[in-house]
Amino acid sequence: MSKNVKIQKKQDLNFFYLLSIIYKNLILFLILTIIPIFIAFITFYQSKDEYIYEIVFTQNYVEIEHQSVKCLISDKIPCRYDIYINKLLEDYKSYIDFKIFKNNLQLKGDNVGDLKLIEQFVRSSNEKISKNIYEKNVNKLKMIQNIINDPKYNFQKDDFFVGNIFYLNDLLNKFENGENIFTFSNTNLVKLPKFSNSFLILLLIFCPIFASGIIFVKENFKLIKDSN
Repeated sequence: MSKNVKIQKKQDLNFFYLLSIIYKNLILFLILTIIPIFIAFITFYQSKDEYIYEIVFTQNYVEIEHQSVKCLISDKIPCRYDIYINKLLEDYKSYIDFKIFKNNLQLKGDNVGDLKLIEQFVRSSNEKISKNIYEKNVNKLKMIQNIINDPKYNFQKDDFFVGNIFYLNDLLNKFENGENIFTFSNTNLVKLPKFSNSFLILLLIFCPIFASGIIFVKENFKLIKDSN
């Protein structure tokens, strides 16, 4: 019991006691406080800037096989945007860090020039793939019309093939009137913060507390060791 009382008296932690041992170990306190903050700021200034390049788009049409695919709120469900944006990007020469958020294509990188090159590729690919889809569906429409015109078949007006003809004609008319899969409109460049304000505040609070804890253990190491 006397040993416990002795320990309590000698390592009683209060504000004035803590100030006294910090003052006694002021150099150590400053080193333990400043070095982590200094390292964080060095990392901050040496790390590359990162950007989000946003491209707003409108999807004008989809192929027949994808017409039932919807864009729902849940991010876990594949969306027709995902299908066709990935088609545009799949032949790019290098890796692209991108995300699709509703009707917004977000490209991420550390070089603004590279991001703008990707945008140019996306626009060029949009025209190329739209033309390929057009040509493929021209052939598909001819094939369906040949089937319907075959005298050995008797199709009703509400037949599946007849519905597809209307859909294909609409798709082809859009392309012939100058519409590609996507219409790209506004662009926006956003520079990402290297560190969040909350992280910097946490660092400024944590470092002095960490330094105080180390000094307290140092000053009471023998007592703590004996108590164990």
